[in-house]
Amino acid sequence: MSVERTLHHFPLDPASRQVRLALGEKRLPFAEVQVKYWERPKELAALNPSGLVPVLVVTDGDDRLVLCEARAILDYLEEAHPEPGLLSQEAAERAEARRLLQWFDRKF
Repeated sequence: MSVERTLHHFPLDPASRQVRLALGEKRLPFAEVQVKYWERPKELAALNPSGLVPVLVVTDGDDRLVLCEARAILDYLEEAHPEPGLLSQEAAERAEARRLLQWFDRKF
């Protein structure tokens, strides 16, 4: 049985965009569910009590994993699917990439 991924997101949300880019870079197939989170849909609240996107649901047979918030999703993707890596093998370069991610999160 294959793993299914469903990304609940809003296309213009920067955090959702980060996750879509990471899934694309890792060449991981996923289905999309566009969510107008400001309407507070019950389906989204059932997945993420904060009512925010992105939310990635990973289903593998009877196992279901719900990942909320971009940073947790990005870390999961990097750990669960290390190739191709999103971060450098060099510690200093990884630190700079994380600094830039933090800057991006603050600005957008």
